[in-house]
Amino acid sequence: MLAKVCSRGRSASRLLRYLTNVLKDGNVPLTDTDATRLNGPSRIRPDVQKPIWHAALSLPHGERCDATKWHEIASDFIRGMGLENHEWAAVVHNETAHQHVHVVANRIDYLGNVWVGEFDGRRAITVAKELEGTYQLTREEFTPRKARTALTRKEIEMAIRTEVQPPRLTIQEIIDHATRDKPLASTFLHRLEATGVEVLANVSPTTGRVSGMAFSYNGIAFKGSQLGKAYSWGALQPRINYEQTRDREALQKRSANRAGSDRTCAVACGQDSGGDARNCRSDGNDNDGAARELSQGRKGSYGSGARGPYISKPDGCGGADLGTCSGTTHLGGRNVSLGERPPSRNARDRGPIRDSRMRLSALAGALLARLDGGSARHEKPVTASRQLERAFDR
Repeated sequence: MLAKVCSRGRSASRLLRYLTNVLKDGNVPLTDTDATRLNGPSRIRPDVQKPIWHAALSLPHGERCDATKWHEIASDFIRGMGLENHEWAAVVHNETAHQHVHVVANRIDYLGNVWVGEFDGRRAITVAKELEGTYQLTREEFTPRKARTALTRKEIEMAIRTEVQPPRLTIQEIIDHATRDKPLASTFLHRLEATGVEVLANVSPTTGRVSGMAFSYNGIAFKGSQLGKAYSWGALQPRINYEQTRDREALQKRSANRAGSDRTCAVACGQDSGGDARNCRSDGNDNDGAARELSQGRKGSYGSGARGPYISKPDGCGGADLGTCSGTTHLGGRNVSLGERPPSRNARDRGPIRDSRMRLSALAGALLARLDGGSARHEKPVTASRQLERAFDR
């Protein structure tokens, strides 16, 4: 038996008219359905905005209870929810394949006490499970309301225009079919790939822990949580036979094969828990790779030697004296690039400020070396400003 908290409202009048509608085939009131009685306690506490509480209990397909048994179930349900001292009513509906009862109660009693009903949905499910055992009803597992994400308006319009089923719906149906018998994780992966669904796993290269999974069909990728709560990695694990040690290689294979894909990285590394795709990295490094590419793209390279820091000449520069190479000079035994800013040692330092100081220091040192005839090459390095002062003094 499933329990569902439907709504809260200001008055029970309209709700009771709907529940007792003569057009509904086979509805059976279990109690007095007078709206005046049910709304009566609300006048004691006019400050309470929505005093009417509405819930429903539903049996599995084909199971039926008579009115007497339903009255006992509804009474125990009200008692389990803590509403036994409040006005309530119940109506059984038989118009659907699942026989169910609607329970309506006023959260205010005649003493003016208000039933808050915190976490009432979770409590209703717990009470319903207890009633299944008490009344020997068929045990039924609760399925979240939004286990499957509905199609968007654009997806529906495109499906009508192209007469092709939306990829989101196709992936959902394929996953449901692939997990029908709780297969091994490897079998689950093979079933998806055999039907054209590409699996993109976000697996830690060190621990092998799976933190998210995405699925792609016809080039359109979705995170598991974008398909619905039932398709996130946390919800898929109980539906398949998964062991981290045994299935680590199979999942890492699906992760490593897509490491270079930016689109896959943005989807799979977004994680079902809401990860940030901008921080996704397939190689496990931070910004070092980008910093290396940046430095390799320069014409010259920055380094250090016995004479202190230097900037080497670009490739193809043959001259070693002033003006022999575009943008590069040779002062005091040092190759100094005038046109290119040398890359920083660390991509996270202060960048242009640090590089300008280094370039200024190199030029001042080279100028001093020329003025001293090379005698200043082996002096202890001083600051750039001090070097310039010496050069101007001479």
